[in-house]
Amino acid sequence: MTTIRSCITLMLVLAVCLLISQPVFADTYQISNLGNSGAVSFYGMDDSGDVVLYDSPTDTYNLFVNGVLTANTLTPPDLSYDNGTSTTPAGPAGITVLQGVSNNGNDAFFGYDPTWSVGKMGYAVYVGSGDDATMLAQGGLSGPGGNTQFIFMNSNGGVVWEDDFSENWYVAYASPLRAPAPSVPEPGSLALLGTGALGLFGTLCRRIYR
Repeated sequence: MTTIRSCITLMLVLAVCLLISQPVFADTYQISNLGNSGAVSFYGMDDSGDVVLYDSPTDTYNLFVNGVLTANTLTPPDLSYDNGTSTTPAGPAGITVLQGVSNNGNDAFFGYDPTWSVGKMGYAVYVGSGDDATMLAQGGLSGPGGNTQFIFMNSNGGVVWEDDFSENWYVAYASPLRAPAPSVPEPGSLALLGTGALGLFGTLCRRIYR
């Protein structure tokens, strides 16, 4: 009887392990242009990636969902804003970190590579930190000692920044949009794990009836 209980317990544990999935951040991003930043300032973003920009000439708030303008209101949209914390993460070798943001263990920053040609080519937006940081897009700050631009990140890895060169706001969503990608086991892995579990179950059952 004890062995039967052990078999059942083992099968339940395996089933729970297969069903549980932890969120992981995607490796690719979709970048959208939110429009001119001349008279428009950042108001906030939420953890799903919805972005609100304040338009000072009209005294209105623009709501962007998946990078598309969906509403223009007189009052700020009722969202749970999640903009990250200003920080200066470590950059890869040779890259000068100018300004950064951190949220939920993730980092993004403006970086400058002095070995690039003069102008926009030397400046870029990066995600990650240290040697694991990767370039997300060229542009950003106008250079060390130049205008201070803005960068924000939500807890799911979405990044909003102001590009001083094009004078536009941009948002980059970790793909798929609006949410972290679930780490679902591949079919081959599920089949292999299931076969092993059935084999172990059969061995235990044979011991019972000997």
